[in-house]
Amino acid sequence: MFNFFKKNIPSVTVRDFCFLAEDYKFKALSSLALQESQTVFLCWFSDTHKLLVNHFEALELRQERVLLLHRSNYLKIGNKKIILVEHHPSLQVEEDFYKEINITTADYYNSLTEPIFKKAGADKMIELIKKMGVSDEGAIQHSIISNAIKRFQQTMSNSLDGFINAASQEEWIKKQEGNNYTGM
Repeated sequence: MFNFFKKNIPSVTVRDFCFLAEDYKFKALSSLALQESQTVFLCWFSDTHKLLVNHFEALELRQERVLLLHRSNYLKIGNKKIILVEHHPSLQVEEDFYKEINITTADYYNSLTEPIFKKAGADKMIELIKKMGVSDEGAIQHSIISNAIKRFQQTMSNSLDGFINAASQEEWIKKQEGNNYTGM
């Protein structure tokens, strides 16, 4: 059955570039910052923002290109190319952001050691990737990884009960899981 009254919202293509460790992710981000001077790097959480700002500062890269994602920074994005430095645990939060700034492609630079990946079963993925002989510094891009993230995010979105203020992915996930704890 068709719903003629539902708005046709264009889908966003999400591309996940995954690294085995955060150090390799940060090296790739700084390399990208050197190559593309107009790219901005968006962080969902303040802990990640601080880490990347410090990394850029150590390499004498412009730290103002690293933005913490909140509406007051949307104007700073403008028409620049964006790189998302981490996933938000809630798919709905990400989708709302895509609509707000009207993008069709979202490129994420991730580390398989991030909390969201641990919850999505990245340990098994890391073992498989190492067995395949993939370089530690190389980015892995595969639909299996992206789909695992999306399933986890959807689970978090489905059980989301209001706004959660957190400084990191890990803190957000713990608070969300705590909100859904029903006891025994």
